Amino acid sequence: MFPKTYRFIFSLMLLFISTYFLGAQSNDETIDMSDVYTIASPSPKFKSIQLQSHKGLPRFGAQNMYYSKNRDGVFKGANRAKNKLVKQGYTNYYKLLEMKQLHTYFDDIDREYLTLITRENSGNRKDLNSSISQKILLPLAYGIGSSEQIRTYFCDPKDPNCRFKGNWGGSRDDFEMQEKYAAYVKENLDDLRTWSKTLFQGDRQTAYLVHKYEFSPYGRPVISYDFDQNGFWIDVFPSNRNPHSKGFQFLRDETFFFEFLPETPYGNAHLNSMTDTNSYWPKMLLKMDASDAEALVNRKPKSIYAAIKVTIVLKGVEEPQVSIPYIKYTFHLADPLIEFYEDVELTQKFGQISLENPIYQK
Repeated sequence: MFPKTYRFIFSLMLLFISTYFLGAQSNDETIDMSDVYTIASPSPKFKSIQLQSHKGLPRFGAQNMYYSKNRDGVFKGANRAKNKLVKQGYTNYYKLLEMKQLHTYFDDIDREYLTLITRENSGNRKDLNSSISQKILLPLAYGIGSSEQIRTYFCDPKDPNCRFKGNWGGSRDDFEMQEKYAAYVKENLDDLRTWSKTLFQGDRQTAYLVHKYEFSPYGRPVISYDFDQNGFWIDVFPSNRNPHSKGFQFLRDETFFFEFLPETPYGNAHLNSMTDTNSYWPKMLLKMDASDAEALVNRKPKSIYAAIKVTIVLKGVEEPQVSIPYIKYTFHLADPLIEFYEDVELTQKFGQISLENPIYQK
């Protein structure tokens, strides 16, 4: 009796485990990619890069963390597979972009040996460039490499789990690290550099900058409706310095949006809205009929989101410190319309502001 009972229970456990893992595998294979911007890999040696997107363009700023809700509107968890895919995509994107922008540094990379900076060579420009390039290459190679690449260049043969230990070959042996590094560079560096040159064509990238605003975090709005002007007064910053949930990017896109340098009449007019006596951007009127505003308030969205179409421009590389290059960017507005949504997925639009005829708060 007991053996049969145990066999029955064991069979049920196997069925559950098989169903679970098959389901997990199926979920990974059916990730919704409709809001993902893919930069295709040129080779099976590397993984493609996935970024969040809006209207077919890369999305920066406040991001969707892919939380799902139950029927009662309560958050029940995040899509971990998609989170992981996009998080790694942003990391690979920034590192590959650094490789492109710091191409003169990579010209000096030592292709045979890892460069160690000591007191003796700390003033050697070529050694410094090589060291900086190698520090960029290591996490990029691990993050963007295929499974076969990871096994070949980062797995310690003594570690069956192939855990990343922050070095080449997954070993603390200097000879092993040097050997794996030199082999990787020989087989892959030129291909990676060629791929990096396809980013920021013409030193420009059009994208969407998304801002997050608290609207009704505690069940009632913190942004008041102006019945005289028929709308909400909103802070619309043409920079990324206002606080919002950064999500996957860990502040890495901050340099994209640090300096607003308009290239259009409406952009220049917006820049000039900041007066000498006011160092902050004035609030702008988001016009809405009272009935539409009431409906929005009754829906009680905790946050609202502004999507701003921008063009990011590479201005060059500066060196405030010899060993720490700084890639300088500016950006300008690529569209006068700023669209507002009540969901982080940017599907439920409820209003817009045109910078061709804005109303500023006095």
